[in-house]
Amino acid sequence: VGMYDHRYRLNTPYAQTWHRNHEFIEEVGHATDLATQEAVAWIEKDRDKPFFAYVPFHSVHTPLVEELKWIAMNNHIDHPDRRLYAAALSHLDWAVGQLVEAVDRIGQRENTLIIFTSDNGGMADHYRGGNYPPPDTPLNKFASNDPLKGWKGQVYEGGMRVPAWVNWKGRLGSGLCDLPMHAVDWLPTLAPISGYEIDDGMSFDGIDVWPLITGEDDNPSERILYWVWGKGRETERVALRKGSWKLLRDGAEGEWELYNLDSDPNELMDLAKKRPDLIQSLKFTLEEEISKDAS
Repeated sequence: VGMYDHRYRLNTPYAQTWHRNHEFIEEVGHATDLATQEAVAWIEKDRDKPFFAYVPFHSVHTPLVEELKWIAMNNHIDHPDRRLYAAALSHLDWAVGQLVEAVDRIGQRENTLIIFTSDNGGMADHYRGGNYPPPDTPLNKFASNDPLKGWKGQVYEGGMRVPAWVNWKGRLGSGLCDLPMHAVDWLPTLAPISGYEIDDGMSFDGIDVWPLITGEDDNPSERILYWVWGKGRETERVALRKGSWKLLRDGAEGEWELYNLDSDPNELMDLAKKRPDLIQSLKFTLEEEISKDAS
C-alpha cells in the first residue's frame, strides 16, 4: 500500500484496503507508524491476558516514502535510492523496538516469544509487476540478495530463502540454525509452546521446529519442501527440495535445473546434465507431493 494514502494497486476495484475490524477507515500518517501505534495499544490493553500478535509491516516494500529524519540517519549513503531503502529499514527497526518496549512495559518479556522474519527475498531493480509501484518510481538497487541467486517471485534461493530471528528472554539461548524451515511450521511449533494440545486427528503441512531452534535436534530426518508459483501460466515456476538436493524450473518452458545446496547454496553449478537419473526421481517426488495436496 502507499505509505500515506494507504491505497493498494491504484485504479482497481480493491484499491481501498486500510481497515479495522472489517470496516474501511481513513487515517492520517505513515503506514509504519500507524501499524506500530495500533499494535502497541493492543498489547497494552489487556496486560494480564496471554496474546498472539501478528504485525505485518508493509515496509520495506515499495512504494517507499520516508520522512527526512529517517533519511538523515543514512546520509553516509551516496546513492539516493539506496539511502531511501536504508531509511525505510531504520524506520522499521525503530518500529520493532517499540513493540519490544511495549512488552517490557507490561512485564511480560520473559513470557513472550518474539519472531521476526520476511515473506520473500528482495525485489529486482527491473521488477514493475502489476499496478504498483507507479511507472515513474525509480527502482535502483532496492534490494540485494547477494550472494544468493534470484529475486522475489523466483524459486531460486534469493527469491525465497530469508532469515528469521527468534527471541525469548530467559528461555532461549543464543545460537544459529541453518536447517530448512518453512512458514507453515509456525503453527505446529507455536501451538504446543502456548499450551494447546494438538489432536491426533489434526494434520499440518508443517512440522514442530522448536527442537531445531533450541538445538535439541541437530540431525533431523530428511525433509521434502516444494513451491509452485503461477501454475498453468507461461511464467510458472516450480521447485522441490529434498534433503540437500533442489530441483527447479524457472518458467513453464524453461529447462530443469539441479543443485546441491549443501555444497552450492548460491546455485552456481547446475548438475542437471550430470545427474539425469536424479532429475527424474525428483520430478516424480514433486508430482507426488503436488497430487497429495490437490486431493
